Amino acid sequence: MDASESEISTPNFSSVRNWLGRIGLYELQTIKEYRTYWVFIIDLTVELGKQKYLVILGVSQQYLKSTIFPEKRGLKHHDVQLLALEIMDSTRGELIEKKLCELTDMVGCPVQIIADHGSDIAKGIKLENVRYLDLLAWSSQVFGQSTLSKRKTVFSTSIDDTVIV
Repeated sequence: MDASESEISTPNFSSVRNWLGRIGLYELQTIKEYRTYWVFIIDLTVELGKQKYLVILGVSQQYLKSTIFPEKRGLKHHDVQLLALEIMDSTRGELIEKKLCELTDMVGCPVQIIADHGSDIAKGIKLENVRYLDLLAWSSQVFGQSTLSKRKTVFSTSIDDTVIV
């Protein structure tokens, strides 16, 4: 066998895309652990045609305290779990709140929700806070910060930054 026969060829683009799609579908369909100490990270994508994607990630508060804080680092992709991904024709606050209610029924009530100043998301979180009053103080505190500082606080990889929890 010469050198050319022993080399591994690069996989075809469509093979990689198919496997990533399968992994993503598995991740979406996997039943998540029910917890009462989730931290939700919620955002809407830029409009794609007439639709937007609602993305809700989750990280356990215990994981933040035991792993992220001692390492003094920001969150990375492997630190969070994809809890929900919804294609939405309308992103009214009532619909966001409905999705949050459905998610909390499946995975448990969050102790915190991290989001930007998007009016639809803010309204959905405020409506959800009626169900879980202990979220209210944190949400109003975070919504008082600028979007940039919130994202820097949560996702920064700088050692000097801290995560609000």
